[in-house]
Amino acid sequence: MANSRHAHLVGSLSLASAGEVFESVASIAGHAIKRIPDGETGERGRWVAWQIETMARSPYLQELESPDSASTEYKPPTKYAIKPGVAASEIHFDKLRYAEVALESYATFAKLKREGRIAKDVRFQVSLPTPQPLLSGFIDLKDQAAVEPPLEAALLREMGEIARAVPHQELAIQWDVAAEIAILETDFFPSFLKGNKQGMIERLARLGDAVPADVEVGYHLCYGNNGNKHFKEPADTGLMVEIANGILSRVHRTVNWVHMPVPIDREDDAYFAPLRNLKLQQGTELYLGLLHHGDGLAGANRRMATASRYVQKFGVASECGLSGRAPDWTREMLALHRQVAEA
Repeated sequence: MANSRHAHLVGSLSLASAGEVFESVASIAGHAIKRIPDGETGERGRWVAWQIETMARSPYLQELESPDSASTEYKPPTKYAIKPGVAASEIHFDKLRYAEVALESYATFAKLKREGRIAKDVRFQVSLPTPQPLLSGFIDLKDQAAVEPPLEAALLREMGEIARAVPHQELAIQWDVAAEIAILETDFFPSFLKGNKQGMIERLARLGDAVPADVEVGYHLCYGNNGNKHFKEPADTGLMVEIANGILSRVHRTVNWVHMPVPIDREDDAYFAPLRNLKLQQGTELYLGLLHHGDGLAGANRRMATASRYVQKFGVASECGLSGRAPDWTREMLALHRQVAEA
């Protein structure tokens, strides 16, 4: 990124299908984008909400009736607990369907690449949740520790299935780190890991190490995007720097990128100053989510100017995914990614 910046897409896009996402990104954002996600279209449009079906069909779990089960943007309406008489060692999750939908999307991606409509060096990006949003979102607090190992194993099986089917030189895996930050920053999500920051970081590093070494891997550090708003506005980049440094010091492979959001009203030194403490590996790109539709190129330039005082090299991105918006808005954001990257 010596003379221009690469741009990164976090995952979701408000377009109709994976095919439309791939073609729109390739034609609008062009060579600014190194990795293209499938847009998390259809039932995946609200991130992990579709996984409630996984909990509902599990023979080891039962739905709870809770007086505080009112749904909010960041709180699903239903919790599940381990059925009476079920031992933790018995619990097993079969298909979570992340591999199924990823491989359907990859077939379209590969076809477009063969036709020359996607550049040869662009990778297919699969964004996956960590176990924590599924645990804190759907599992009763008393059972989360018992459900975590089989749920993590199921997610890693899905990732492994994807890695076996997609050529490694074409694949990139992104771990979405939102629940961990929410647990640390808010009381939205009851979690057995509350207060255990180092335990969370160790788990995140373990997920990175599980990805084959010749498959790219990255981390999206997230303050949420439900209803197009954060669960909490970040005070600064300090917590994200701490988490990133913790992951990078523990993984045994290259982490190819880390993404951090930048709110539209933060172009001040205080927000970016903790980035001076970021200890990137050789080969790790930093993407700052400072692109906003509301102030376009001018706002991005102001935020980049401040960021540049604290970190030498970085790419650009939006704060989070591009779901929940009109398709034209999404296309305009794709154009902004290219405009800023190539400026």
